[in-house]
Amino acid sequence: SAGYDRVDVEAARKAKVPVANNGGANAIAVAEHAMMLMLAVSLYLTPWLCMVFNVPPSPHVQRTSRILDRFARNLTRHPRPALVVFGLLIAVATYFALRVKAQPDSLTFLPKSHPVVQSYEFIGDRLTGLESMEIVMDTPGGWTNDAYWAPLEKMTAALNAMDTVSRVFGPYDFLRKINQWDHDFDVAYYALPESREAADELLGQMTEEDRRQLNRFESHAGERIRFSVLMNTRDASDFEAIIHATERELAALPAPLHGEITGMARRMHEFQYGLIMNQATSYISSLIMVFLVIFIGMRSLRLT
Repeated sequence: SAGYDRVDVEAARKAKVPVANNGGANAIAVAEHAMMLMLAVSLYLTPWLCMVFNVPPSPHVQRTSRILDRFARNLTRHPRPALVVFGLLIAVATYFALRVKAQPDSLTFLPKSHPVVQSYEFIGDRLTGLESMEIVMDTPGGWTNDAYWAPLEKMTAALNAMDTVSRVFGPYDFLRKINQWDHDFDVAYYALPESREAADELLGQMTEEDRRQLNRFESHAGERIRFSVLMNTRDASDFEAIIHATERELAALPAPLHGEITGMARRMHEFQYGLIMNQATSYISSLIMVFLVIFIGMRSLRLT
């Protein structure tokens, strides 16, 4: 928040929701708005002041005005070529506007040999990943139902096989680790137990701290679980490919399993894409409007 005016601080404190003042978050936007207001005032105020104080136009302005007048006369004398040129310019501008895409990865503007790029790649490949995406699954009857294990393991294996995915982990990784601990940390037992009964027995042996850790992956009495997808890329096209692959895997899950993609990375991607498309739409609409105004104006000149 940039201020506390619209925040019920007392209610947030009771709900244990932290409220922080993000000072300076909108500094750039405020500065841009102030500059645009200054330009707008100058646009209307400067001609009025020149008229009040009878400021004579400079020779440069007079010469520019004559050039523009000559250009306008040529347009009215030859309207069809002018309309064709304007139409081609708008077509080219529309083509490039539609090819604009959101690119949240600032590393794409640096060479691969740059130390910053290499550091990010090291972290993304070996440690935590660069972005994360969440998959929320509905598992009626509880996620320890061994009938769910094979299809969900198939989904996570398909995502793990992607080069842009560092790791996919969820409650089943937690269950594997508990099974390994129950067998004296033998690496061979880092696997799912034999049945649901064995899984429930292992989970029943957890301490209160273990239960708190598991609650990060399950809710609704075990009927809803979460998988985290760590990605070693921030490229928009790679992220879109991961989303499409996840949607295909979710659609292939048998009933009654059902899942959806969520997480801040997904939301930011959708927000950036929507912002780019809105800007492109506004840009194209402005070009079309300018073309129509020019066309109507030139037709009016021809008719008078």
